[in-house]
Amino acid sequence: MIKDKKVIQAISSISQRAERQRDTNKIISSYVEVGILPQLLNNNNNQILYGRRSTGKTHILKYLDNEYKLNINKTVCYIDCRILGSSPQFSDTRLSLSHKYSSLFIDVLNEIYESLLNHIAYEPNVNSELALNSLDDFSKASIGEIQKSKK
Repeated sequence: MIKDKKVIQAISSISQRAERQRDTNKIISSYVEVGILPQLLNNNNNQILYGRRSTGKTHILKYLDNEYKLNINKTVCYIDCRILGSSPQFSDTRLSLSHKYSSLFIDVLNEIYESLLNHIAYEPNVNSELALNSLDDFSKASIGEIQKSKK
């Protein structure tokens, strides 16, 4: 058993869950490849990643997020599904399922919109203005239309 108080304090301060870890560098540096990453990097096939709680799903997805951003030069939209549908309307029995599903879909589209907007804002280039115009069109065409249909 470990008896050194400094070691015990250091170990207990480690965030055990990747979604709670704010420092991306800690997630990246603590990642251990066990053979899943090459399958997820396969762009020719869709992938589903599932597993029991605390098996490292979020950890590998955060690592993959970093790989795509830095080494493959792709924009990534990481959506934590636990935050979707958190408004009280989802427990309101008076609202139709189609209304609830539309709201959930809007939540997903908003997350995509925010990710793209952040990418454009923090990594501007010669096409940023065109990208902003396209993003505005995306917002009007998708989110705006769904919101209109709910009224």
